[in-house]
Amino acid sequence: MVKAVPKFMSLISASIVLWSAPAFAQNTRTFSIADERQIRRAVVALREAILKEDLKQLLRQISGAGLTCTDTDYSYKMIKAFLTNKRSHLYMSLFDSARFSQQCGSGYPVKYPAISEQEFPQTANDSVRIVRIDSNWARVTLTSPNPRHYPREWSFHREGGTWKVAGGSWIVGRCACG
Repeated sequence: MVKAVPKFMSLISASIVLWSAPAFAQNTRTFSIADERQIRRAVVALREAILKEDLKQLLRQISGAGLTCTDTDYSYKMIKAFLTNKRSHLYMSLFDSARFSQQCGSGYPVKYPAISEQEFPQTANDSVRIVRIDSNWARVTLTSPNPRHYPREWSFHREGGTWKVAGGSWIVGRCACG
């Protein structure tokens, strides 16, 4: 009887491991290959829109819920208005390094000067790191070989089968988010 208990316990242990394996697999921190490809395509489309300063294409890449900066939510309508105003912090942070640096540069360390999102991809490499936050959220990190360019982190949200930039990805209503 003593030998039967360890054998019985090992069967229970094996069953627990087998039953918990599918649950564990569902909590992995990676996306499917198809999801990762879709996210990468969204990143490329977003970078192209920023580089070309194509506001219509850029707006297609932004979440319908808008964006967030610190604890402030900005609706899609507000984002659209900011993008058409060349004096807005969002516009400057995306497209105008000189004005962004002039107005907001004092809030950035000398090691990482304030530059626009448009200037960043001009020197960035194709290094894109995708981290799964949950099944509908991803954090994408873009890096540059220029040591003075701080890596960019963009959040993407799945909306209707399409990945859109969302959350606190960019400077919106003031000089810094954080």
